[in-house]
Amino acid sequence: MLSQRDSYNRQTRATCPTLNASGNPERPGSCAVWPHSSGGLVNYVTKKPQEGRYVALQQQIGSNSQYRTSIDATGAIDEARTLLYRVNGSYASNESFRDFVGNERVFIAPSLSWRPNQRFELNIDLEHKRDRFHPDIGIPAIGNRPAQVPLNRNLSDSPTREPITNTLVAFDWTYRLDENWAIKQRFLQQDWTLNAKQVLMGALQANDRTLARNLLLSTQDVDTRSTNLDLTGKVNFLGARHSLLFGIDGFAAQTRAHQFFGAGPTIDIFNPVYGQVNWDSVSRNNNFYRKESWTGLYAQDQITVADKLHVLLGGRYDRVKTGAISSPISMDAAKAARIERVDTEFSPRVGLLYQLTPGMSLYGSYTQSFGANNGVSVDGRAFSPQKGKQYEIGFKTESADKRLSSTVAIFDLTKYNMLTTDPNNAGFQILAGTAKSSGIEIDVSGQVSRQFSVLATYAYTDARYTVNNNGLRGNRLENAPAHQGSLWGVYQHSDAIRVGLGGVAVGLRQADANNTVQLPGFARLDAMASYLMRSGRSKLTAQLNAYNLTDKAYFANSSGGRNTSMPGAPRTFMVSLKYEY
Repeated sequence: MLSQRDSYNRQTRATCPTLNASGNPERPGSCAVWPHSSGGLVNYVTKKPQEGRYVALQQQIGSNSQYRTSIDATGAIDEARTLLYRVNGSYASNESFRDFVGNERVFIAPSLSWRPNQRFELNIDLEHKRDRFHPDIGIPAIGNRPAQVPLNRNLSDSPTREPITNTLVAFDWTYRLDENWAIKQRFLQQDWTLNAKQVLMGALQANDRTLARNLLLSTQDVDTRSTNLDLTGKVNFLGARHSLLFGIDGFAAQTRAHQFFGAGPTIDIFNPVYGQVNWDSVSRNNNFYRKESWTGLYAQDQITVADKLHVLLGGRYDRVKTGAISSPISMDAAKAARIERVDTEFSPRVGLLYQLTPGMSLYGSYTQSFGANNGVSVDGRAFSPQKGKQYEIGFKTESADKRLSSTVAIFDLTKYNMLTTDPNNAGFQILAGTAKSSGIEIDVSGQVSRQFSVLATYAYTDARYTVNNNGLRGNRLENAPAHQGSLWGVYQHSDAIRVGLGGVAVGLRQADANNTVQLPGFARLDAMASYLMRSGRSKLTAQLNAYNLTDKAYFANSSGGRNTSMPGAPRTFMVSLKYEY
């Protein structure tokens, strides 16, 4: 099923920037009040209209028949520059090194901003995206490793592509009461429609070559609505500066899926014969219905004392109603049989940063999280909500000239009511219990010299199931390596010429929750080179990106089961030409 929380996470934003070693925001913009999933959220920010006229045209061509054409245009509509526009659009088509796999996408996203005065601003965003794609089911395992079959081999049955359509309408407005206080409201509506025709992976038989497969025909509609209202302000009180936030938000979603299941023909993974699927055999009917609603109240105070001590105090109360059910009779029967579950939770958040010197700060934080489990059980029942606790301490440094910075973080994260793949029912989940992830992360970035910049990262993570419902205690989490790191360097030879080289190294990972299959570690080398030409206000950039220069054969991840290991791409190239004026 599609994740219903994506649209909600996109809208739940507040002004709470992270601080660098000097006690200043590391980046402009906004961030979540705190994560609904401990460990953080991706801050999805759309491109906003700008007053200055700007147009960019880009053409990309790459390996495996990759083509992408895009346009980005913005500027003012009226002479007073109170009404601004922006239009982003693209067409992309690509095949894959994997047989049958590919995607075709059409994307358009116009937006308007109205700023009649210094106090008020209104933004309206539209997005429409249509994909035609072929899902990849991965490679099954023999013993404790993925089967030694060609990495391009796909054990699905044909290049039939599935259409998925996504339409989004959003607006937000801000009214500044004065220089310190403002009100902001957001609204987002997003609708997904997917027509699936899938061959699903079954079990590998005892001869280690005959793979069972299942068939699925499905039409799925997901409708989501989310909104929030924030009051933000700044005050001075008892010798400290306070950045305050008070807000309320809401989210609602419905999922309707008509599904037809059937047993598919087996396939020999070493000598596959395609074209054997009989879709007329798909007859077992299922109607799935899920409804979810969410209301949250939150408050936060970011306190600064003497420009050295920064304290973040926050709290959030959530009330969520969920319920899902399946029925072989009809969608109306599924709705009537649905049993609603109500959960409430208060989640605190505390953070502290102290600036020891102008270039070094110590920090610590504690966060709790709460979120509905969006997985699907084979009997359609709602899972208990996922909860989390995270502790983090560390320090941040910044050189005197602010050219280099580093962060060292030690973390401990516990998640409760986690889901994992149902080993007996493809496409469904079961509760796995509690998992704990602890470790250390190190990041170093900046300008080593006037021409050379570097970014280096390393992470050690011990991620295991600690309490479980299915004999998983002590097992490592899927796709979670103990060691991983990256190193990337860029050399700016001149204003026109820029080159980069870097790599990533990832340790051994478990492919499934039962730890019966391991994905070997790998190291991959990537590179880029660009050439910039200027003419007045216009510029033309030509760039070459190379991925996996050494053509390393490796497995990037799994989908959570022992028969779903996904190969990484071989050596590929992408050439792009971008004209801006």
